[in-house]
Parts: sequence; C-alpha cells; structure tokens
Amino acid sequence: MLCQEGVITLKGNLDFTTAQALVPQGCQWLAKTRSVTFDLSQIDNADSAGVALLIAWWRFAKQHAVKIYFKNPPAALNALLAVTNIDHVFAECLC
Repeated sequence: MLCQEGVITLKGNLDFTTAQALVPQGCQWLAKTRSVTFDLSQIDNADSAGVALLIAWWRFAKQHAVKIYFKNPPAALNALLAVTNIDHVFAECLC
C-alpha cells in the first residue's frame, strides 16, 4: 500500500491471504482524513475477501463521515461486485 496525499495505491492481490491485514491499515488511514481515494489500478487479483475488504473500509468511512472513493478497479473486481449484487452500493464511490 503506497500513500500519497489522500490517495492510497494498492498493489498485488486483494485476496484471503492479504485482505485481513489490510483492514486495519486502511481504517487507520481513514481515521486521519475526511476524504480518501483508493487507487486499485495495480491490483493483480481479487476474490471475495477483497470485496469484503472494500466493504469494511466503506462501512468505516460511512460511520466516521469520511468520503471514500475507489479509483480504477480492475475488470475482475467489477465483475465480483456485480455478481454479488453490491455494485450499486459502490456506485457513488467508484471513479
């Protein structure tokens, strides 16, 4: 995870082996700001645990009045969001 002035770039996989450790890291960043963008353009692979990670961050942001955005999600992640029927939840957050 690389951080630059309100933008966090995620690299590698968002899966069962990485997602659990990323939840608290993302929440720590969210707790320090009023707006953050997660750049997903460098995600290689994502599974349902990656989707759960995004949901956890989205919920945390909503609870703490933080604007959250997900930028450049890969096609495979968009497909997972659609298959799980939660793409509409993220419609306001995707850019």
